[in-house]
Order: sequence, then structure tokens, then C-alpha cells
Amino acid sequence: MERELFEKVIKFFVSQDWKNVIPDSLSSLIGSLLGVYVGGRITYKVTKRLDMGKLRKDLELKAAEEMLICIEELLNKLITANILIMSFNRNVSIYLNSRTNIDNNIIQEVSDAWNDYAKAYNKMLFKFDARRIVLREFWYIRELVYDECNLLREMENECIQLISDIYYNRILMGSEIVPQEVEDLEEKLSIFNDKSFDILSYLYDLQIKLQNQFLNDIFDNYKISYREPLDSKYKVLK
Repeated sequence: MERELFEKVIKFFVSQDWKNVIPDSLSSLIGSLLGVYVGGRITYKVTKRLDMGKLRKDLELKAAEEMLICIEELLNKLITANILIMSFNRNVSIYLNSRTNIDNNIIQEVSDAWNDYAKAYNKMLFKFDARRIVLREFWYIRELVYDECNLLREMENECIQLISDIYYNRILMGSEIVPQEVEDLEEKLSIFNDKSFDILSYLYDLQIKLQNQFLNDIFDNYKISYREPLDSKYKVLK
């Protein structure tokens, strides 16, 4: 409405033969006032656009900073948990085949590490969802990481169930250990480890993409190179 009124006023003034209506001095005054008004409107719109651009950049930088902190925390927690799983995987057959008791401290460390990972994962998701408009271009990565982490959780539950079946039900109850069950557990732990590395890689890709998207223009348009896996079966998120 305001724009239409402004355009009508401009058209009216332009269409009039003001020299035949008012003196030259008054005509000049009106022209000057009109010029000031038009200039003021242009300045206002430009300033408003600049302010909106600054606000958008501030929101992007804030969201990027928060997400990078969350991703770093999640990476550290997942790496720690994965190292413990790898250690457990190397020793699981020894525990089972020798019928020795599994160190409860190891079990507790693994459990605590994965609980810490789950907390960091949920924190990252909540932060992502709270910044969805700003991070909309990264939403497909969020969805992929979400699906992969859920799959990892399912695999973790399967491994825990197998450990329970083999160790607690057979060793502690004195039942015979079936070699195939031990092999299945080792295979599942190995697959579980591979899936963990996939998620670590995706989180690393997200780190790079966030920095390249929101920080490169601040640092002379510098961009970080993405991963280049030797095996093409490994996905890189760009």
C-alpha cells in the first residue's frame, strides 16, 4: 500500500507542468523536497537491507559456532566409545573361549562411554532443530546422521543381546558355548565398528561444510578440502 501511494505521488508530480502553475523558486523548492524524500526512502531501504544482511550473517555465524562445538563434542565421545568397543572386540573371544569372567570395569566403561555419546548426540540434534531455518541447507546431513545413529543404536543392542546370551547365559550358567555364536558376535562388533567410522566421517564432513559455508568469506574465501577416500564405496557429504 505504501509503495503504491509513493508511486502515485511521483507520477503526479512528474506529469504536472509546474512552471505554468507556480513560480520557479517554489518549483525548485518542491523539487528539492521531493529529491530529499526520494533520497531518504532509498537510503532507508538500503540501510534496512544492510541491517537485515548483517543480522542474517550474525545468526549464521552463531549457529555455525554452536554446531561446530556440538560436533566436536560428539566426535570426541564417539571416538572414545569406539576405542573401547574395539578393545572389547579384541578380547571377547579370549573371555568366551577361556570361560574367564569379563572384567566388570570394562563393561561399565563401555556402558558409560556410550551413554556419554548418546547425550552428546541428542544435544547436537536439539541444537540443529532449534536452528533449522539458518541451517536448512544442511538438513539432509542431519537426516542422514540421524538415520545412521539410529542404525548404530540397533546394532549396539544386538551386540549387547549376544554378549548377554553367550556370556551370562552360557558361561555363568555352565552351558556349552557354541563357536558360531562367538563368531557371530565378533562379526557384529566388527560391523558395528565400521558403522561408527562412517558416522565419524559424516560428522567430519559436516564440520568442513559448515566452515566453508559460513566462514570462508571472512578468511579470504579460503575453503577446506573434503575427504577423498581411496575406495569409492565410502560416501563423502558435500
